[in-house]
Amino acid sequence: MIHFYASCANLGFARKLFDELYQPNDVTWNALISGYVQNGFADDGLRVFHLMHFEGIRPDDVTVIGVILACAQKKELDLGRWLFMYDPLPGPVDNIDLMVHLVNIAVIMALHCCLRE
Repeated sequence: MIHFYASCANLGFARKLFDELYQPNDVTWNALISGYVQNGFADDGLRVFHLMHFEGIRPDDVTVIGVILACAQKKELDLGRWLFMYDPLPGPVDNIDLMVHLVNIAVIMALHCCLRE
């Protein structure tokens, strides 16, 4: 439901549902982070990510993609670089779509870096 409301840009209700959860899991954290980022609220997405980290929830590949996109929107290059190198799951990357997405984001981050200098 959080993903649904966030996808419909009803972020207030998505956050209300999230806050009412007894123990949010990685799927609900990711839905809220991605919802904020996809609707242009990178700051809120990063705040939720920092809260997730503070709560001891380990980011997965979906989290990393959402936060890297937020970093690209905000030109937070240092955090973006750290996250791009972050390995949420040890071992080889089996998901080619994930790897293509991460490479595309790396290109965006590099362009932002070049434009900043």
